[in-house]
Amino acid sequence: WGYQMENDVSRGNFFNRIFAKAKIDNSDRQLQKILNLFNLVFLGVSSTIGCGAYSVVGYAAQSAGPSIMITFLLTGALCFFTCLPYAEFAAKIHSAGFAYSYAYNACGEIIAFFTGGCFTLVYIGASAVAARCWSSYVVIFCEMMGLQVPSWLDKIEIAGHSVSCLGTLIVIFFTGLMLCGMKESTTINNFVCILNLGTITFVIIAGIFYFDTSYYTEGFLPFGVKGIFAGMGLTFFTYLGFEGTACFTEETVNPERNMPLGLIIVLLIAIGVNGGVAIVMTAMAPLSEMNVNESLSAVFAYNDAPMLIQNIIALGSILGLTASLSGNLICQPRVFYGMSCDGLLPKLFHEVKHEVLQFSVISTGVLCILVTMFFEVDFIGNACSLAGLLASAIVDISTVMARYEEDGKPNIAINFCCILFCLCSLLSGFSIFYGWPIIFTIAFVAVLIGCFIYIQNQPHTNLSLIHISEPTRPLYISYAVFCLKKK
Repeated sequence: WGYQMENDVSRGNFFNRIFAKAKIDNSDRQLQKILNLFNLVFLGVSSTIGCGAYSVVGYAAQSAGPSIMITFLLTGALCFFTCLPYAEFAAKIHSAGFAYSYAYNACGEIIAFFTGGCFTLVYIGASAVAARCWSSYVVIFCEMMGLQVPSWLDKIEIAGHSVSCLGTLIVIFFTGLMLCGMKESTTINNFVCILNLGTITFVIIAGIFYFDTSYYTEGFLPFGVKGIFAGMGLTFFTYLGFEGTACFTEETVNPERNMPLGLIIVLLIAIGVNGGVAIVMTAMAPLSEMNVNESLSAVFAYNDAPMLIQNIIALGSILGLTASLSGNLICQPRVFYGMSCDGLLPKLFHEVKHEVLQFSVISTGVLCILVTMFFEVDFIGNACSLAGLLASAIVDISTVMARYEEDGKPNIAINFCCILFCLCSLLSGFSIFYGWPIIFTIAFVAVLIGCFIYIQNQPHTNLSLIHISEPTRPLYISYAVFCLKKK
């Protein structure tokens, strides 16, 4: 396994190393191919559905109100188009480093290192959020069962910081489980994920009986249209994890077919689950009742739901957050592995002992414990959303850049248009959100349209990738992957 540099960067200067790209060489893999489509979908669902549906929906609703359902749909559409570049690269580049490796292949070393750092923040942060929320739900469930849990187990104050002891313990447990091997981890993950999906389905059905349309008719847009977009920061966090399916490319049987299918199936499930939970929750209780870690249990308690229903939801929430923690923790060592294979991290990170990335797993556990102990859920969620958006944007750009390379050399005009497109997208968002003069918004949008038309009219010069013409044919890959024959 590994990548070979286009030039010998060890003898090159600083700039050669920054812009050095990678050539694919998958001839010497160290990870075993043991995952099928079924395993991939459950690993992706575990990473995606958990703290978002059980906790973050309540925080996001504080920015958008009942219109958070629109925010979820818009974010889901954004993630679907973001999913296509992942599918395109994953079908071609069979690397455990996934987004990091895609950026390395198209944009060079410095951008790749930044992408790897962003996803490290995403997976460590998502695991920490799941662990903190898991701690809150465990305390609630124990109280429902008549058990008294010492307050210091949930949270204690140290130097002005809220430290989660139970959250730390669950991270230690799953770090130890990952050290046992991938087969053991996926078996437990699949079982917990099935229970999680069953609980989510029960929550949505049970919530319908407490549906109060007055929360929609009397204040559907309490913060205006800006609220819809303001909530997208946290709602994007609830979808983070679907791209983690691509982390397991190197361990997947027939990745050309199973990777694109797995990515799309996971995202469609996430859109359905997050949208359903958001619709039910915002029609069950006022916003003030949702501004807590255990927001899903809180809205049912507000409606005086039978204790049996509350117990099932509390237990299901624990299972869902357990699956989320497991899925995200499993992804992160693969990112370290890919970066280490290219020399951007010490080689300890890609050493496989007893079929386990031992040093990468332990490092992941230590980082997650530190974040879990000292940072609050809303701060981690916003930081992860920002990092995920930046990294996903880089993957999107990498797809375009890779398509228009000529004999391995970048197309300067295309690359400039990609950078200009991203810059104007950012500025147009700022201009709308902060109320800049309309002339600025028009100018930024005009540049966006111009860049888009220019790029779309250029012929593809790199035919090594599986090309998907988005957004004109976004469903093409859904059909095409079914036609690929197993090798």
